[in-house]
Amino acid sequence: MLFRAILVSIFSLLAGAAAAETKVALLIANANYTSVAALKNPPNDIAVMRETLEAAGFDVSTLENGTRAKMSAALASFEEKVADADIGLVYYSGHGVEVNGENFLIPVDAALRSDRDVKYEAIVLSDVIGALSKARSFKLVLLDACRDNPFLRTMKHGLTKGGPARGLARVDSSESNMLIGYATAPGDVATDGDGATSPYAQALARHIASPGLEIEAAMRAVAKDVFQATGGRQRPFKTGSLFDTVMLSPSKTTSVPEEDVCRDAAIHWAETSKSAERSLFEDHLKNFPNCAFASLARMRLASLTPDQRTGHATIVIPSAPIHGSEDDAPQTDCDLFASASDDKMKVASVDGVAFPDIATGQALEACQAAVDQYPRTARLWYQLGRSLHKAGEYAKASEAYIVAWNYGSAAAMNGLGQLLALLAREGKTEEFLPVLIWFQEHITKDRASSATELGGVFEEKAQLGRAVAMYTLAAKFDEPNALYKLSWFSDRGAFGASDPKLAATYMIRSLKSGLLTGFQSDIWYGTPRITEEGQWSFQFRVALQEEMISAGVYSGKVDGRLGSSTVKAVEKLRKKP
Repeated sequence: MLFRAILVSIFSLLAGAAAAETKVALLIANANYTSVAALKNPPNDIAVMRETLEAAGFDVSTLENGTRAKMSAALASFEEKVADADIGLVYYSGHGVEVNGENFLIPVDAALRSDRDVKYEAIVLSDVIGALSKARSFKLVLLDACRDNPFLRTMKHGLTKGGPARGLARVDSSESNMLIGYATAPGDVATDGDGATSPYAQALARHIASPGLEIEAAMRAVAKDVFQATGGRQRPFKTGSLFDTVMLSPSKTTSVPEEDVCRDAAIHWAETSKSAERSLFEDHLKNFPNCAFASLARMRLASLTPDQRTGHATIVIPSAPIHGSEDDAPQTDCDLFASASDDKMKVASVDGVAFPDIATGQALEACQAAVDQYPRTARLWYQLGRSLHKAGEYAKASEAYIVAWNYGSAAAMNGLGQLLALLAREGKTEEFLPVLIWFQEHITKDRASSATELGGVFEEKAQLGRAVAMYTLAAKFDEPNALYKLSWFSDRGAFGASDPKLAATYMIRSLKSGLLTGFQSDIWYGTPRITEEGQWSFQFRVALQEEMISAGVYSGKVDGRLGSSTVKAVEKLRKKP
């Protein structure tokens, strides 16, 4: 008891020391540019960041709509504060530009008539990094500055070596215990989002100062939130090196720290993974249920567990990991044998392998070894899923795709949709029903076409209930071909009485959403062209003309005839891809 009391006292002192850390932050929001259109979110971004950081004990300085002179003065003043601080943080929201490998933050008074002007009118990122150099424990730079840059469209190019580029470049600082966070990947463009704050600022405010959350874990949580919120279009990343455990807001409760329960998980898994003994995998899950290799253990155990009633392998739906993803794994043989050319997470130095060309023997061995070594890397799980899919190991493939999605792979949803379509054609949907349910629950707008394609396979196999369920799911995201299908089904009364008005509503939504097939082109799986007048009910044709009058694209007679004036009206309405 005396020993425990001493430990509690010691950790109370340590907690008091942590609470006494000096933390300073500089937040800059540039929105009202004099030479280009204003940005809507930066002032809101620093407002939410200020609230978050002040709650975590930071001394926060802010600058809104900084000219070059004001930004320079703010950095100079902040550098003095940092000299007496343990932790220093700079957050910038506004326009930025990369020229010849160097990143610049653009003040509101910059004109940037040519690329040569950038170094004279903007603030070089290295100056920001320099302002943080004297922080004793940890330095953090957060750049919400990768927005689509209007200066690039107006400035003269070619006046300096290595002209300005889209997005920001990756920068690796020589400073120790420093991280640089970027709102999206190098060369990509971040979005302002639909809300009052950017997706990156929202995620930072949610995670970065969570009590007791280590900063690198917080940054992984930020990246996952932004990736999912933007439908995979924006993938934050970070650079830098961190040798110490850093929490911007230490836990408010003090207790004797528990033993690291995952400390020996890797060693145990190294031996277990080579075995085919059920008991070893069960032991791993018993001893390390929430550690890095738990999902792998569940998958391998599932493959060794036949369902005694059906003889089929049990399908295990992997849960979301408690640890964030890691996307900095180096190139592996798995990348060479199984990467997909259209995967945004693919290693840039490899071309990718078409699905029919995957050499399953080499790919399976390489990808299993890769996920064993890098168990939190989304692209490697996706590539393992492709390899298993090609090899016909469908249960394992579905699980690998789900793990990949959990770690942030958008391409994995397409892979899973293609696998479910194959299973539907082979009459195995019932066996994989948990996977189908998971797919329906996790589909997103940018992957809605996968649901439409799967619906087409169900329709082909005369499983109309499932087909309509898939089309309805995709239609929630305004997927145009799914809406077209629902229009056809509603007009025909496939599941009850015909509803021409509902059919016309679906058709209008389909056209406005950008029907991918041309107006007079054949629609797949037996759905007729609109101009095949006899295939559509007279009531539908009347309702369609009435809807087009309401939309302001048709002024002809409401006669149910799909003549040239109606065709022209539909083409006006149809959103061009």
